[in-house]
Amino acid sequence: MAVIAKKCPRIRVAVVDISTSQIDAWNSKDLPIYEPGLQEVVEETRGKNLFFSVDIDAEVAAADLIFVSVNTPTKLTVRAIFEKALGRHDREDSLPNVLGQTLNSMSTYDGDNVLYTTCFN
Repeated sequence: MAVIAKKCPRIRVAVVDISTSQIDAWNSKDLPIYEPGLQEVVEETRGKNLFFSVDIDAEVAAADLIFVSVNTPTKLTVRAIFEKALGRHDREDSLPNVLGQTLNSMSTYDGDNVLYTTCFN
């Protein structure tokens, strides 16, 4: 999100989280994660067109586009979810096929925009 803010200075980018401590960290000099160059990009854009907030309702209501980011599950977690949900225990290579089919069936596309996408309920 920080790179989007840097490359698109006319776009307002808001990052929201239910965790006040996470948002406080993003608003501080001590970011909660390290990626090379991230500190500089955040410092350059924070408070200009990059904002970190716990006011999820207000930010979502004001948004034109929403990215949803969740923890990345491990391969075993994904396998367990799909095998349990679809009763697939028969083939070792079934997961990639199931995952692809499932992701394709969960998106609605109108030619210009992805209207709704979800992976795990």
